[in-house]
Amino acid sequence: MLIDQYTEASEPLVTSRVIASSLLADLRSSNGTHLEPLGVENVLRLLEMYRSDDFYADEPRGILEQDDFADLNALREFDGFNRLKEALRSTHATFLPGSDVADFTQQVTEIFKVLRASNEPENLAKAQRFLSDLTNALSNA
Repeated sequence: MLIDQYTEASEPLVTSRVIASSLLADLRSSNGTHLEPLGVENVLRLLEMYRSDDFYADEPRGILEQDDFADLNALREFDGFNRLKEALRSTHATFLPGSDVADFTQQVTEIFKVLRASNEPENLAKAQRFLSDLTNALSNA
């Protein structure tokens, strides 16, 4: 699949979906024995962004304030981050309904930390369920 550099390459949803679905596929195919460290680190970063509500450094300027067409991509990226936040909110509501953001991120982070040390079936199932929920939410965002 080709990715248009001005639309999907900087699209946070596409990047996050690729990371989550790849990690999920690795877990399923290896039954938890292979866990890509970079994939886990990126998922943990997404959780930290969600916990701290820190999805972007600067809000993009309005269309009339743009210096050139490159700045228009910032508007698209800003929208992508908003959709990413909504996908994480949806995953939160599906995976741990009724929990607060801090509890949700702490519990999911702990799942991946434990999974790094051992691939016990219960923890593996939780990680796969979380990644499945996240991938679905990102696909529907």
